[in-house]
Formats: sequence, structure tokens, C-alpha cells
Amino acid sequence: MVLILCVLCSPLAWTYFYCWLLPAWAIIVKACQKDNRYLFPATLSGILLVSALSEQFDHRLQAYGVTAAGALGMYLTIALIRFRSFDSEPES
Repeated sequence: MVLILCVLCSPLAWTYFYCWLLPAWAIIVKACQKDNRYLFPATLSGILLVSALSEQFDHRLQAYGVTAAGALGMYLTIALIRFRSFDSEPES
């Protein structure tokens, strides 16, 4: 979650096409393998981040903020994974 916030807040990181988010993607993919509840938010944020690659051809999607929305979607997906994992732990 800290990596996602660093990428959102650092102007230099915008030019790396979110390569620093690969560890966050690894967490999301692992959670999707265990439980399909996370598949929809992960797919939605993935589509937003992949559409940011269209910046090479057309800058309109980038102007609408798809990279920020995709990173925010990843952040919220990881927050959902984290809080649902606390709910599934057995109480003693």
C-alpha cells in the first residue's frame, strides 16, 4: 500500500509506467487465486492501468486521470484484501 501511495505522490514515478506497482500486483493476484471476491476490483483497476498505456497514441485518457484512478483502485483492492483477511481470522 505504501508503494502505491509513493507512486501516486511522486512526479518522477509517473514516467515509469507504474513498474513499482508489480509487488502490489503480486499481492492482488495471489489473493485472487485464493478467493474470487477480489477479481472484479482487481480487473477494474487493471483495465484502468492498461488503458494508461494508450498515452503513446492518444493523451485524452491520460488527461482524464486513468493512471491515478487505476492506482487508487489498486490501493482500495489491497485495503479490501487486508480488512477481509482480518475478518476471516478465527477469534480466540
